[in-house]
Amino acid sequence: MVKNRIKVDIFCQIVDNFGDIGVTWRLAKQLSAHYDYHVRLWVDDIVTASKLIPALADFQHQADRLKSDPLRVDGVDIHYWQANQDTHSQPAEIVIEAFACELPQPYQLKMPGNTRCWLNLEYLSAEAWVPQFHLQSSIQSLNGLRKTFFFPGFSLQTGGLIRENDLMNDIESYRQITSQSGHLNADSINISLFTYQHAPVYPLLNALANMPQHICCHIPLTAIQPALEQFFSCSIQSKQQYQQGNLTVVTSDFLTQTEYDQRLWQCDLNFVRGEDSLVRAIWAGKPFIWLPYQQSDEAHLDKLSAFLDVYWGEDAKALASLNWEWANGIVDIGKLAQFFSQMDRWIQISQSRSQLQAQQQDLAFRLDQFIQSTI
Repeated sequence: MVKNRIKVDIFCQIVDNFGDIGVTWRLAKQLSAHYDYHVRLWVDDIVTASKLIPALADFQHQADRLKSDPLRVDGVDIHYWQANQDTHSQPAEIVIEAFACELPQPYQLKMPGNTRCWLNLEYLSAEAWVPQFHLQSSIQSLNGLRKTFFFPGFSLQTGGLIRENDLMNDIESYRQITSQSGHLNADSINISLFTYQHAPVYPLLNALANMPQHICCHIPLTAIQPALEQFFSCSIQSKQQYQQGNLTVVTSDFLTQTEYDQRLWQCDLNFVRGEDSLVRAIWAGKPFIWLPYQQSDEAHLDKLSAFLDVYWGEDAKALASLNWEWANGIVDIGKLAQFFSQMDRWIQISQSRSQLQAQQQDLAFRLDQFIQSTI
């Protein structure tokens, strides 16, 4: 019975477009399905969340209904909340404050006597300082409770990465099925492109159009649509194909998480952004180029540099170089052409990296272990 399960409240304030809700939605589903927690996900932006949780679409213009009448999706109760507004709900035994989103003060004041474990789930980083801050805690002045900082990461001294229990087997099964059905364009190098508006999209498209190989680039229509229209000199529509030189661009609507995961599994090279799609690209086991969320003080470049060193290492310097240039607005046609000429090697390296990372316990497992040791 639901009433006998340990309750978990996860609060998500959507800042990084889809990254914040992407991470918390995956985590909420996993904690509910695999660890039998009664999970309530509190979201402050129903419109953006509905892109990844289509069942929320009907609530975009009546979000207040979700304050008192949550929507249950995939075993998770989804609520609407706003900063410093009372949720009118008894705090859960376990509270996860995603990415320092600052819980409503009325909620914090009701936590003593109800909440036994309070976690701040931090952003993912490979920087050297992360392990020493993972699981550090401090007493909060407003309610006197201890809050613990939980850092996802790439080493055993961190909180790990989000990975569903059967994900690696699911990926392999999907690839076997689609290889028999001829999924995507078998005569091309297939690329997925999901990136931020400031990325050098136009130079990339120009470089791809001038490759000796045929390139098929799969793009969900997001903020980069103006760059596509500038390159092709026409209005770009979803579910259409556009051709220039050796490049074919195939557009689609915004993809659900399941659809996006499958896109990454099938492509030869994936351009990804933020945190959620980075981790999914890792599990896909294919070469990828990551654009972190841009910060005004350029702290995102420190985060990128640390990741390139920790994840790719010495034998993937060419891929790391392409990634660094991409984040700095540079596309080198010669380097890209050389990269494509060695695609089989890069896929092999990427699969090896993915499999090595997958040997570690995942984020939800480590969260559950910490929660059980605390309560």
